[in-house]
Amino acid sequence: MRTKIEGNGITEVDGSEEKPKVLFEGGFSKPKDGSTGGQVFACSSLVSSDLKDHVQWILLDTTMDSLPPPPFIHRLRKAIFRTHKFLWLLAVRRPDVVIIFTASGASFVEKGMHVFLARCMRTPVLLSPRSGKDQRMMERSVFFRWYIPFVLRQCSLVICQSPEWASFYQRTGKLQASRIKVIPNWIQVPSSFTGEGKSIDGSVKVVYMGWMEKHKGIYELLEVISDNQSRWRHVQFFFAGNGSEFSAFCERVENLSLDPIVKCLGWVYGEGKERLLASADCFVSFSYAEGMPNALLEAAAAGCACVATDVGASDTILPDKSFGLLVPAGDKVALEKALDSMIFNRELRIQTGSRARAYVRKNFSVDNAVNRFHEAIMSQVK
Repeated sequence: MRTKIEGNGITEVDGSEEKPKVLFEGGFSKPKDGSTGGQVFACSSLVSSDLKDHVQWILLDTTMDSLPPPPFIHRLRKAIFRTHKFLWLLAVRRPDVVIIFTASGASFVEKGMHVFLARCMRTPVLLSPRSGKDQRMMERSVFFRWYIPFVLRQCSLVICQSPEWASFYQRTGKLQASRIKVIPNWIQVPSSFTGEGKSIDGSVKVVYMGWMEKHKGIYELLEVISDNQSRWRHVQFFFAGNGSEFSAFCERVENLSLDPIVKCLGWVYGEGKERLLASADCFVSFSYAEGMPNALLEAAAAGCACVATDVGASDTILPDKSFGLLVPAGDKVALEKALDSMIFNRELRIQTGSRARAYVRKNFSVDNAVNRFHEAIMSQVK
């Protein structure tokens, strides 16, 4: 098999002409600022998996340049260019199937146009919405209340991250059940994640890992930490991530004199991330919206006791209290009680972390996702 880089974000992975050609639009590369996210891993892991032995990939990279996003004019130019390339690939390369991974907002607007173009070319489209904000967008915007259902109805198949999201998209688009498929998020768990190495000296290590954005609830989480600083003197909180709020968040930590117990790490990668999660006792997320959070999957797979908001597909990862604790979004009192339970009960941390670890490793593997995507692709090949 031969890979040829054609530039301008387009890659063709050539193989036998007998294999179906799949135009895959999604995130495949790290942005220039070094940030990363779940969509890049999801797309890249599918392309490098055994699926490459069964399909010819034609890749259109739509990775965002940076966070915060670049100026609107810059993004608009790139969106227009990508749309031109997408149409060219449809007309010239004639793919048998199109797969599109999309986030929310402007990403959904652009990708929705591509779905429509593919439909006009009579090419089946598998759309995979990856954001947890679609429902909120519909609640707040007349345009999205019309546009999201319109786009869903153009798709041959909508790939959802959980049964809850499947119900939402089926209801929103008024789709038949046959046009909905559930494929939960997946992770590649390193063998070094043994679940061992957690604190045994009375100290507790709590990790947040993800984008540093307001909708992730990072400032509310910081307020809870500040309110309990004296009680949680034996706890260290590590914030691993970056984003538009990173500098302001670190400044807030300093202003609240939380430096002794709160550490801002920025992004952590590879072995550094493995070591961080392997040594962490607890993982915390207080996000207001999620699709299916990869950070929560990775933390659970590492044996961390998890506290997260009950949004998106979080309850698919932690189905009940024996796997971890879920709290309502924005409820700081509930968050404080859940963290208290984990911080002051080592046995609970060990039990929930161990059970979540086994559950995630069994149900959210790359192999499971690859098999389901292969079924989805082949179901659309004429």
